[in-house]
Formats: sequence, C-alpha cells, structure tokens
Amino acid sequence: MNPLRGIGVNGRIVVRNSIYSMLGSVLGQFVALLSSLAMGRLLGVGGLGSYTFAMTFSGLVFLFLNLGLSGIFQRNISQDRTSAEKNYANALAIRFLFSIPMSLCIGTVCVFAMHRQDDLWILLLSCIYTGFTGIFGLAADGITAVEKFRVTFLFGMCQKILCFLTTFIALYVTKSMLVMLLFHDIIFFILIIVELIYVNKSLCKIHLEIDFPFCKKMLKEAFPAIFGAAAEFLSLKSDTLILTLMLGEVATGLYSVSSNIYIAASFVPLAMAKAATPTFNRMIANKEKVDNLVRRTFQMMALSSIVLIIGIFVFARFGIVLLWGKDFEGASVSLRILSISLLCMPANRFLGEMLVGLKQQALVAKCSVTGAIFNIVANIILVPVMGLNAVAITTVVTECLVMLMEGYFYKRIQTCSIG
Repeated sequence: MNPLRGIGVNGRIVVRNSIYSMLGSVLGQFVALLSSLAMGRLLGVGGLGSYTFAMTFSGLVFLFLNLGLSGIFQRNISQDRTSAEKNYANALAIRFLFSIPMSLCIGTVCVFAMHRQDDLWILLLSCIYTGFTGIFGLAADGITAVEKFRVTFLFGMCQKILCFLTTFIALYVTKSMLVMLLFHDIIFFILIIVELIYVNKSLCKIHLEIDFPFCKKMLKEAFPAIFGAAAEFLSLKSDTLILTLMLGEVATGLYSVSSNIYIAASFVPLAMAKAATPTFNRMIANKEKVDNLVRRTFQMMALSSIVLIIGIFVFARFGIVLLWGKDFEGASVSLRILSISLLCMPANRFLGEMLVGLKQQALVAKCSVTGAIFNIVANIILVPVMGLNAVAITTVVTECLVMLMEGYFYKRIQTCSIG
C-alpha cells in the first residue's frame, strides 16, 4: 500500500521537502548539540552559561535591526519568482550596509553601559556571528522559496559541521571562546560568498542596490513583523537574561542544555511546517487545497510531537548525565517541562507563516507581543520563587497562549473569506 496515496501532487511535494527540511534540522541540531556538549565539557557549566549570555545579547542587539525582512522576502519570491533579483538586491544591501554596522555600534554602547568591557571582543564577535547568520539565512530563504530544499539542506549541514569542528579544535587547543567565535565568523563569511555565488548562477543575479521606493514598500510590509520577531525572540530568550541576572551563569548553563535539547527535538515538527509554507503561499487562492494541506500538516506535527515528548520524559535524566556529566543533572526536570510545549510551538510557527502569507503580519505581531509580555512578567515574578524550572513553565504557558490567539485569527480570516 502506498502511504502517499490520496495526498495529491502538493502533498507529495510537502512530504519530499519535509524529508530534506527534517533531515537538515535534525542532523543540524544534532551537530549543534555536539557543539554544546564540547563547550559544556571544556568550559564547564559557568562557561557554557557565559557563551549562552553572549549569543543571547548579540541576538537581542541584531534583532531590532533585522527589520523583519525574512518572511516578506520569502513570500515575495514564492508568489512571484521574477521578483527574486530585486528582492535579493535590496534585502542584502539593507543587511550588509545597515544591519551589521549598526549592530556593532549599538553593541559597543551596550557593553560599556553594562560595565562588561572585559567581554567587549567576545560580545562584538558574537554580534558579527549573529549578523552573518541573518545574511546566510536570508540567502537560504530565497532558495527555500523556490522549493530547492535539497540545496538549503547541504548548505545548512556544511555550516553546522564546520562550526562544530572549529568549536572543538579552538576550545581543545586554546580553551579560548574568543578564538572559537573568530573561527565561526570566518566560516560564515566564506559560506555566504559560496551561497550567493550559487544563487547568482541558479536563481537570479546578485548585487547590492538600494531602490528606495522598493525598500520603503518592503519595510512598510515588514514593519509589523519587526515587533512580532522581537517579541518572539524576547519570549524565547528573556529567560536567559533573567536567569543570568537573578540566579547567575550556572543556572543559565543548566537551562542552556535543556533548551538546546528541546530545540533539537522541535526541529522535527518544525521541519514539516517549514516545508509546507512555500506550498501554502503558492496555492493560497485555492481554499480547498489549502485546508487539506493545513489539516495534514498539523496532523503530522502533532503525531511527531507526542512521540518526542514521551521519549524526553523517559530518557531526559539519563541522556543529560551520560553526555554532559553529573554537574548538568539539574537540567533534566526543566527539559521534561519544556517538552510539553512541543504540542504548541511548531503550530505557532506554521500559523504565523500562514498569517504572513495572508498579509496579516500585524496579527502575528499582536500575538507575539502579547506572548512576550506575559513571558517576561511571569519570569520576573516566578524565577525568584521557583528557580530554574519557572522559565520552563512560563514557556509552555506562553506557547499555548500564542497558539490559541493565532489559531483564532486564522480561523476568523478563513471564515470571513468564505462569507
């Protein structure tokens, strides 16, 4: 019996792309876990906490200069491939000429304001790393928009493996986080060049060009997404900042392990959502096909999430102690709590992408901002009382809240379109 019978051409495209997306996400996150394992073993709990703080800080700085372009960029190319050249030219120019330079300037000011001058170069290299991640991801978004998931899989795996190798070599030989970050920045720069050469040969001619009317239009559409992305980031990463400030870097190191494993597990259902998004954008005008695609995608995500939650509850403590050591045993409880949100978080991402496809970025922003405010306030109140596990509990509740809000808005839009 053919398991793909009855799902149609679009369903088979989603399944095929899901395989590449899932392999890339799962294998990539597995390599990322190996990097986290190497850092935990070679830097200790506090060192891993310091690294996690640096990356969170750099992400926070770059986030507000990210300008919410990715979703709009991918949607534009998915719906009109002839627009790829103009979209690439302006989106890359904004990131190269504005986002990264400004993130370094703002990052420097923030470092001195926080009286962390000793960490200046580590935090600035982290900002460059995060900026390069944004450019690398933007180029990959264009490739994904034309449904070449195999290519993005290869680029993603190459980046993860090279970063892992340099992490291990740098820390084993020099024990220096600064050297490790420098290696990572060099790798990203080289891969960006290779990625853009590929795009230039297979999709469109790449150049940096600021077309101010076009940029204005793109940024106007993306403007609500800036707040949505910022709120989502704060909702996910405010726990790291709050833990560091209230409980210290050891607590951050422990939570980093549970969070990394949780993120690794989430990439299975998230891969399905990512694979279905371009197909959703392409056939958005056909409601019957869209409803079928959405229903099947949610079914696949829910089934995979349930299996993952069961596995985490059974093997969390054993796996953490075996891999990271006895010092990290305290991360197992927060990991079990976090795993429950696998039922909500992938659905949030897919619902958000669908709302963007329907040109409802403002609604996504509204949901994300609400979730972020709730998450930050709840963490500030609960962390001093409940400690490390408080951030896991607030994450679960926040993801559930955002899922319900986005689901309500999507259903309302679909009902209005019928009427």
